[in-house]
Amino acid sequence: MVRQTKEEELDQNRITRVRDQVRGCLIGLAIGDSLGAPYEILSPNDIAYGVNDPDGVTGFIKDSRGCSDEIKKRLSERPPGMVTDDTQLSDVVASSLIRCRGFNREDQVRGFIEAWRRNTNNMYGWGGTTLAAAQALAGFRPNNQLFNEQHGCRHPLSNALPPAKSGQGCGNGVAMKVAPLALFHALTYPQTADLFFATICSLGLMTHGDPRAWIAAIDVALVIVEALVPTEVDECDSCEVDPSTSFNRLTHCLICNTDCLEQENVALIPDDDRLSERLETAFRVQPDEKQLRETAGTSCYSLESVPFAIATYLRHPTDYRTAVLEAVNAGGDTDTNAALVGAMVGANVGEAGIPRAWINTVSACIRMRQLADDLVRVFYTD
Repeated sequence: MVRQTKEEELDQNRITRVRDQVRGCLIGLAIGDSLGAPYEILSPNDIAYGVNDPDGVTGFIKDSRGCSDEIKKRLSERPPGMVTDDTQLSDVVASSLIRCRGFNREDQVRGFIEAWRRNTNNMYGWGGTTLAAAQALAGFRPNNQLFNEQHGCRHPLSNALPPAKSGQGCGNGVAMKVAPLALFHALTYPQTADLFFATICSLGLMTHGDPRAWIAAIDVALVIVEALVPTEVDECDSCEVDPSTSFNRLTHCLICNTDCLEQENVALIPDDDRLSERLETAFRVQPDEKQLRETAGTSCYSLESVPFAIATYLRHPTDYRTAVLEAVNAGGDTDTNAALVGAMVGANVGEAGIPRAWINTVSACIRMRQLADDLVRVFYTD
């Protein structure tokens, strides 16, 4: 019998812990997506009334008797365990990272187009910006510039911004699928640290023309990386945000980084709404659940969705069940908001911190667990 050295035992314990956190992130995302899917666009009052419970949604509803006709209809269309674009497109990003052993935009685009072709009758509920981007990328014809111009087609590696104007191109479609890329950077830290912003911006450039959509995704990714690779940040260079006692180190860093990135891309931002200011406001009202959802907003607009999701994570960083249900019952873009919260809390608590019954309900968790294990194998243990 070969005994492990103390150092080998510690290494194995570390690998086991990291694997559990990576699993928790992707499984947590899929469960949040599935839990929130039937309630998209509804208000908190509509949800509570619809499920006939003053506390709102308390888990997967497998018996809709007692629910309103609207909720019964929604549950028949999105039964317990079914996932949407949040999980599907995160799968695309993770699969490409594993296949290419790193970020390869051309392969990411190829996987994205293939997913679009499998999205029969938009069964996964893709947003308008993402759908339009897929059509533009899929329609590109090499050596036929006239056709491409006439039909708005884009080269897969083009650095030209997709069409965007105020109110468009700034949805949470980049943030919803950024978790695997965040995990990649956490698992390869510090070797790929210098590429962190660039790879997420490149992912965003595939679909969204407003840089704030990419920056919002960067903020979500930073939270996930922080869960796996805690860092020491005393102050930020050129920081204009006062690191007062009302913000912990993470929130201060998020606001500062966001402000810097918005200043760098100010010429490309179509209006004066600033994600950094939205984050600061959300963090200030974070202790009050009702005030948070009403002040931050819960729509698919990334300047609402991401500050709300991060603040909800910060309210319950070690309580997966409470955090995800709070995101669902806040209404609005319930599937993506709950997926974002689920990914962040899941990365913090690991698969072990997620209710087992919920994992067993969502069949996509099997796929998410395999992707998580492959990410750890390729980028951490090999």
